[in-house]
Amino acid sequence: MKAAAMERGGKEDGVRRTSCALFDLDETLFDHAYSCRQGIEAMKERYPALRRLPTEELEAIFWRHLNGRYGDVLQGRVGMAQSRLERIALLFEACGVRASRERTEEAAALYVKAYERSARAIPGAAKLLAELRRAGWRAAVVTNGFAAVQAAKLERIGLAGAIDALVASEQAGAAKPDRRIFEAALARCGARADEAVMIGDLWETDIVGAAGAGIRRRIWLNRRGDPVPDPALAETVREPLEVLRLLLS
Repeated sequence: MKAAAMERGGKEDGVRRTSCALFDLDETLFDHAYSCRQGIEAMKERYPALRRLPTEELEAIFWRHLNGRYGDVLQGRVGMAQSRLERIALLFEACGVRASRERTEEAAALYVKAYERSARAIPGAAKLLAELRRAGWRAAVVTNGFAAVQAAKLERIGLAGAIDALVASEQAGAAKPDRRIFEAALARCGARADEAVMIGDLWETDIVGAAGAGIRRRIWLNRRGDPVPDPALAETVREPLEVLRLLLS
């Protein structure tokens, strides 16, 4: 009974335990994929050559490069803007066009404008954070990226005031799944690992990383319904509001 109460953020021996929820940002609270898609659609509208391939194929090219290059961006080996230009040049090449630097930069500016304009939260994320705060929980975002960029996303989707701390890999000096970034977030919340839960959409980065940091409870946001790699390592939900059932019921 005691363990169950603690896992729900309840009380032990009449004393309320610290309740701390750590969240990934992209694809957990912020609908990054939607904004990327809107950016690609905006470029297709401006440049007819990009209409030679379906949006889904362009997205696949875009994501392969983004995921393959992001480690270099985090390590400072390539700038974020340069990486974006590389991705957009690949889209033109896939459609049989060698775009000039000027054209690629123009397309990148169009992409960024559409990306930022279309920013939205994952459905249910705002209510999840509001209900946790109402129940006395503290919440932090733990994200691989740059603090200013990630903070701007939270502002655009109206969730900046719903969290107590934002810990980006740039600040922590370590990226998920390194335990140090989780420890930095726990310190910001004044919580221990055994008092926290990690919620994220990437299995290795968020779930395995949190387990390695000693965070007792992990919840995998599996919106695509992918096979669960290890049911013993995390609880699985399909949407943010299901997290409320697990944490507050």
